Amino acid sequence: MAHRLARVLGSSLLLSGFLTLLAALVCHVSGGPEGTHASAVWVLGVLGLLLIGNSLVLLVVESQVRAQHEPSAG
Repeated sequence: MAHRLARVLGSSLLLSGFLTLLAALVCHVSGGPEGTHASAVWVLGVLGLLLIGNSLVLLVVESQVRAQHEPSAG
């Protein structure tokens, strides 16, 4: 059950990261390169990359833990 929860959490973080990067792209396209739009694009871009990085780490660690706990086939 804990592995399924970790997998769901990692997947939702990954989706949140991609949606945040999409919001940064929309903000960049709709606004000018100066002022608050530039700051919003920078903040949203960094937040999106952090979310994606954290989700990938969580999914990799969950996969390794699951592989260690499964009995070996041979």
